Amino acid sequence: MNPPPRSGRGGARSGAGRKSTLTELARLWIGSECERVFREIAAKQAKIQHDDDLARTALPEFWAWINAKPVAEREAFLQSDDFREHQESIADERPLLKLTPVKRPYGLRARVIKQVATAASERYGVLVKNSLVNDCWEEWRTLQSRL
Repeated sequence: MNPPPRSGRGGARSGAGRKSTLTELARLWIGSECERVFREIAAKQAKIQHDDDLARTALPEFWAWINAKPVAEREAFLQSDDFREHQESIADERPLLKLTPVKRPYGLRARVIKQVATAASERYGVLVKNSLVNDCWEEWRTLQSRL
């Protein structure tokens, strides 16, 4: 009796069906690269959001002013009334800075898949289609969830 068919490769007997063009290691690299590129883009978007929030406040000017103090004078400055006023000014500005959690960036998946498909095609010398990259990414996420 033949073993049950393997999913997605056709044929009931072992070894039957179309062979994969990529090794398991290559598929794992593709999945991990998708995740890395996605997180990199998400981090850039989060930094832009943070920089926009910070630009709405006067905190950068306050920081520049305090950092302009010579190091030798900072100890005396920390005991002065100017420092207390400086702290109050920062406390007034802090509510303007919205420290909201960064939301998951939507609409990046297709862009990431296309970028990684191009990189994988160059790296492995075979045509890597977007659908294969998507499958590899799903396999990577499944593997990550098990660990």
